[in-house]
Amino acid sequence: MPLNIVIAPNAFKNALSSIQASKAIEAGLIDSHWEGGIRCVPVADGGDHTMEVLVDYFSGYFVTCSDISDPLGRSISARYGIVDIYGNKTAVVELAEASGMRRLKAEELTPLHTTSYGTGQLIAKAVKAGIRHIILGVGGSATVDGGTGMLKALGFSFLNKNSDEISEGGGSLIQMDKIMPPENNILEQVRLEVFCDVKNPLLGPEGAARVFGPQKGADHKAVEQLEAGLTKFAQIAEQLTGNRIDGVAGGGAAGGAAAGSLILGATLSKGGRRMLELMKFADILGDVACVITAEGQLDIQTLEGKAPYEVARMAKEKNLPVIALTGAAPSKENAELSRWFDVILPIGRRPASLEVALSQTTEDLRRTACQAGNLLVLLDQSTI
Repeated sequence: MPLNIVIAPNAFKNALSSIQASKAIEAGLIDSHWEGGIRCVPVADGGDHTMEVLVDYFSGYFVTCSDISDPLGRSISARYGIVDIYGNKTAVVELAEASGMRRLKAEELTPLHTTSYGTGQLIAKAVKAGIRHIILGVGGSATVDGGTGMLKALGFSFLNKNSDEISEGGGSLIQMDKIMPPENNILEQVRLEVFCDVKNPLLGPEGAARVFGPQKGADHKAVEQLEAGLTKFAQIAEQLTGNRIDGVAGGGAAGGAAAGSLILGATLSKGGRRMLELMKFADILGDVACVITAEGQLDIQTLEGKAPYEVARMAKEKNLPVIALTGAAPSKENAELSRWFDVILPIGRRPASLEVALSQTTEDLRRTACQAGNLLVLLDQSTI
């Protein structure tokens, strides 16, 4: 039997980071009869914990900044990461760190008013510290402001017909008449990469307002107001740059902040694929028996570029079997999922409320990984 099992899980939302999930799976394999090597490679795709994964993998460090704005403009402390990626000093900014849903209570989710301003502040801090390559992970936002708050923190102004600055938040975008870029663009010599965990465009039935607005507290009326505002923003952005931002795949990520970043000259990447490229994941898969990946919910949307799909895709290029552990498995067999994941194991033991299931995630992952390890031991090398 080959030497290693590679453990490469995504985060379990509201339960475990991918680093925590990998440790739980590793503990389960150690509990089992598996005697081969085990290597943990936590992954992410631009969503929550992207910053932590890259800092951990590249042995980087965090920079904590004070007086950063949360989604409602309150002062908080927030971090960005510094990593050395093959000689290239890079800052990793996670939009959810300052502007994410995790910063708010459920009753505070108000996308007509929430702003991505704090994310722009973190980017500005990194640039002023001399960083010239920035990775921005855009999952988990509490905002649908098209990234205008972020842009404002970087020196842009958004004016109404009276040349007054409009208020922050997606609800004010409809009042926009003009975008004024900064006289000194601090990002002019900076390479900005945006890691997206979805492929939704800015506008339309699959866009930022209509798909993600309700998840962030918007009712039907607010969704239509946000859609109208983002449409206006896209039109004025095209007047400024000569480029359309409304149809770009992934532009709807983070309430349209991904599309807004295009005004800064950013490049949008499939977060999961780009992460694995940076981590040289393909090189890790030599002399491997099996790959175990995991995430909270595994379904057809996983195949749109989520980290477990990218892990499985690279494993299949080397003809390796892939086991997926998940909190919520598909309700019926799906041929497309089965093409990439040889075995899908739900980790739950019995019917339970979401709150209880989340609290048991570590224990359930460890127990299920132990059983997966025991099953692998039953198979000889020619079988797997």
